[in-house]
Formats: sequence, structure tokens, C-alpha cells
Amino acid sequence: MKARKRDSGQDHEFQTSISTLTVSSASRISAKFKKIELFPEISKDVVKVNRSERDKRYNEEVRKNPDKQIQKPIPQPIIPRAPTEEEQSLAQTQVKGNFINRSHGYVKVFNAKAYQVICVAEFLKILT
Repeated sequence: MKARKRDSGQDHEFQTSISTLTVSSASRISAKFKKIELFPEISKDVVKVNRSERDKRYNEEVRKNPDKQIQKPIPQPIIPRAPTEEEQSLAQTQVKGNFINRSHGYVKVFNAKAYQVICVAEFLKILT
């Protein structure tokens, strides 16, 4: 019972400090986030290629100049390859199975461990 009071108090405090607008409709979904790797093969390739090339160059410089203190290389921007059609379809099925689509109402993403609001979104109908 105390947890509900604390949660509703936090919700009310946040709503009044940010906006005076009333929330038209809200639903509460509590879920734990799990890390999803949409393109695991691309990630493995990028890490493997990037690390091996840097390590080779660094080790070669160290061997050439053992007395000299050589700075470790700074990571360069990673440019991954485009996913194949099979990887694309697998990623799409993962997204459809694991993601929740919200297109109306009021949504708040809250980190319970750090007591931080990550995102707040309110979907409004705009008359055209």
C-alpha cells in the first residue's frame, strides 16, 4: 500500500512541477527492460575487425620502439555494414514480439533504481 502512495505522490509532484495541463488518459505498465541485440552478427564483425586492426598496429609500434612510450590508439568511428534481408527480417520479428507501440495518451519512462524520469510524452490530437 505504501508503494502505491509513494508512486502516486511522485507522479503528482512531477506533473505539477512540469506542466499545468491535465492528463487526458493514462495507463500504467510496469515492465523490466531487457537488452536486445537486433543485429548480433554485425556487432560481432565490427568489434572483431575494429579491435584486431588497432591491436595489430599498436603491438607493431611497441615491438619497433620498445624504449619509447607509445599511446594506445583512440577508437575511430565505427561504420557497420548494411544488414542482409535475413537479418532484417529476424530483427523485425524481434521488434514486433518485444516492443509495445504507444500512439495515444500519456507515457512516462521512469528508472526505478535511480529514481529518474527518462522520458515523458503526451500524444495530442491536432486538428487540421
